[in-house]
Order: sequence, then structure tokens, then C-alpha cells
Amino acid sequence: MVPIGTYSQVTLAFSSPRFTVLDTSNTPPQPVALTPVLGTSEVTVPITPALQIRESSASAIIIKLDLWSSLEHTPQGAYTGKITPSVVVTADNAPGSTLPLDEVHGVVFSVSTDSWMLRSFNIGLENAPFGGPHIVQVDGQSKFLGVSRLEDLKKGHFVDIRGAVSNQGSLYAGEVQAEALNDATQNKAAFLGLVTSVSPGSLTLFVREEAPMLTNLDATGTVVLATWSPGVQFGVATAQSALQLPFSAENLLAGQHIAVHGTAHPGSPATVDATTMTLRRQAVLISGAYDFVIASDDKTGGFSADLTEVGTGRGVPITVITGSSTTFINIRNLRDIFALDGMSIKGLLYWQPHAGSLNGKSWPAGSRVLVAEQITRIAV
Repeated sequence: MVPIGTYSQVTLAFSSPRFTVLDTSNTPPQPVALTPVLGTSEVTVPITPALQIRESSASAIIIKLDLWSSLEHTPQGAYTGKITPSVVVTADNAPGSTLPLDEVHGVVFSVSTDSWMLRSFNIGLENAPFGGPHIVQVDGQSKFLGVSRLEDLKKGHFVDIRGAVSNQGSLYAGEVQAEALNDATQNKAAFLGLVTSVSPGSLTLFVREEAPMLTNLDATGTVVLATWSPGVQFGVATAQSALQLPFSAENLLAGQHIAVHGTAHPGSPATVDATTMTLRRQAVLISGAYDFVIASDDKTGGFSADLTEVGTGRGVPITVITGSSTTFINIRNLRDIFALDGMSIKGLLYWQPHAGSLNGKSWPAGSRVLVAEQITRIAV
């Protein structure tokens, strides 16, 4: 509990670092563990604007880690292993008793379907670094995807949640998306991470998270091979009304962030018999914006740009699609984007083998297409 008042700075403590680099000189890229050295174990940074803690009002701090600036590297781009955290902290002091809650996910532990106005279920990431159960409340306005209602949720369901957090710390789900059923006793789990290569009927995945943790396989920080047969389910982890494109095997691309659900088999590499694959939102860096299409609301349309490719740092062409729901940070709308600006864009990344268009912005066959949920200007 934080006493009521104004807070202008925060001290963050860092410990037990792990440092893994994807070596892109191999095909597919392979993870290489480096020996990390913390340049400092604590950093004290200002909160801008200052954090306001009030009675019966929800507030939050947003911690942004500049990873590139935090990791020491040579002029040639090789990492030395030294880590000096570079952090920016801002406050969300929006008036009201709740704050928006986004990108919360986990495995269902239990479900309560009693007659209370707010019913609930427990989620958590068992044995994960930041795990532990959280009670999620729903009501008659909550929407369910993947299942029809709360009673259809089962222990082992992997769920994505959007909603709000109250000033008391409770979680309310305006939307619950059930992706797949997992069962550690049958070696069924979700593996979330970065696609490193794609072949017909298979892909390799650098695993960032495993849920639930399996007793005979800790895949975090390793590359697994996922294979699938006809009938595998493809989906998108996002709001029902959000701007998106269809997702299937032909839209897979190295560099995407996805979740692979299936039965795992330990080995070198470990393999996963995939039953469900879900495209997840991710943040990418782009520059060199051009060829704008802008509708009358100044938000709907899109533009062409250069994507900074993960691992290599090379610039590759990409088409960015925006809509009325796209949010802009440090800029007002599409008209404030300039060709030499650097931008971080959160959204859904697709490979489009065929030519197409969305919201008036077209792309040629064989294109990377990013459906933008949030655009942040990071260079001025």
C-alpha cells in the first residue's frame, strides 16, 4: 500500500540478470548465453509527470526499459555482457477508480460460478518468474471469446484478458479470450516467443515464456521446433473489435511474436505438436515513412516504411495499416509523422503472400504488413 501523496522519483533494484542473444549467423538463429555483469544494481529516476496517489482513485507508473541503451556493445554491435539499466518512468494519473488493463494472460486455476454480482476465476503462471494466482472478476457485460460464457472456462485454459484494475488492486475483465486447454500432466503447454524460421508445416520458435511450466522441459530461452498437421487452429490474440487481418499458415513470418499450444517432447531441440497457434501483438521499430494514405479522420489509412529487422538491424520494407482505434503517443495523428522520424509501433505483424489493401492502403504481393494499434514517436 502506498500512502496518499505526490511521488517525484522511484528507485528500481535489479538482480540475477540473464543475457541471451540470438545469433543470426546461424539458420535458424540460435540463442547464445552471455555472462551478464550489472553495471549498477539500483537506479533512481524521476517520475514524469509525478505520480499522484489519491483516495478512491487508481494510479499507475509505467516503466520503460531502453534495452539497446542498457546493453553495452562494441562499435561493431557485439555485446560485451555489461548491463547498465536505462529507464524512463511516467505516471498514469487519469481520474477515476479504475485504470485500463491490457495484455494480461495466464492459465486458469479455478472458476467460481456462484450467484454474486461479480463472479471470478483464478489465473496465474505456475512457477514462472512473476507468477502467482490473480483473481479476475467478470460480470454480465464481460465478453468471452473462444468460449461462450464463464462456466465454459476450465482449469488449464490459457486466457488473454483486457479490462481494468481498481484502486483496491482487483482485476476486472471486460474481455476474456480462451486460446487453448493446457495440461502439464500430459505435457500440453503454451510456448510464447519469437518465430526464427518458417518451413511448410513447421517453424522454429525462440521461447520467451512457457505456461504452465512442465516438469520435464524448461524451454524458456531455447529454440523449439513446432510442427503441425491439417486442422491446426490459427487465431489472433486481440480485442474482438480491433483492426486485424485473417491469420493462417501462409501469414507466418520470422520475427513474429506468437503463442504455440500443443504437446511438447523433450529433445535437442525440443519439439511441439502444435494444435493452436495465436498471433500476438508486438512492438517493432520503423523509420523512413512515405506513401501516406490518410482518411478524413487523420487516423485511418496507412503508409510505407522501413522495418528494423530483429537480430540483424537491417531495414526491410513494411506496410503499416492504421484505423480509427489506433492510438498515437507524442504525435496527434498520421499527419504528424515525418519521413525521418523513428517510431515504435505496437500491433500485429503479418506476411502477405498476395497483394491486397485495408483502409485504403495497399501492399504488393510478398509484403510485411503491420496492423498498428499504437504508434509512438521516439525521435523528434
